[in-house]
Amino acid sequence: MGTREIWRPLFPLQLVLFPEERLPLHIFEERYQQMIRRCQTSEESFGVVLARGSELARVGCEAALADVLQHYPDGRSDIVTVGGSRFACQEVRTHADGYLEGRIGSYEDIPSDLPTKSGELLLDLLSRLRSEQGREPDPEDQADPIDPSIPGYTFRIAAQCPMEVEERQALLELRKEGAREESLLLQFAQAIPRARQQREDQFRVHTNGHLKHS
Repeated sequence: MGTREIWRPLFPLQLVLFPEERLPLHIFEERYQQMIRRCQTSEESFGVVLARGSELARVGCEAALADVLQHYPDGRSDIVTVGGSRFACQEVRTHADGYLEGRIGSYEDIPSDLPTKSGELLLDLLSRLRSEQGREPDPEDQADPIDPSIPGYTFRIAAQCPMEVEERQALLELRKEGAREESLLLQFAQAIPRARQQREDQFRVHTNGHLKHS
């Protein structure tokens, strides 16, 4: 972990945000309306952290405001954020406006001399998963293809792989690209057969269990 330690507004959610992942949010509570106004005024990000009941995960991801889609007369808003750097929360306090603030420090990958080796395979598995799900290629990936040579590329793949929230949190906390690759290989090994089975089940429902006769 680096030496950077700053205070950031925190937004506890029952989800995990990855670096570079887009996250649309509907802001309706007054305290979070105040938080977003602060971020707009100061041009700072806020931290998205997984809420586990009354507790918060220690590692989260900074979220930068990318777009405001809609402002409502009562103060609510629809916004789009983009995941930034990961952080580790050292201390939490309540701001005067009611939302939480965290004293956060950098949470970076541990340097490794071992080359990553599963990038092309993971991209192929992602393509196979989309095919089984009947999904079109992601427009963002077409405009800006995932490059396995860029550090942190695994987060862009992870954002599109179906996982339970705690699995996403565990992957967010991994500090080596190779470890994230191994985790994603295991996830795809489960997700692709599951998607295939769901597609076959839907076909059976649509045909009411009967095959068409020629």
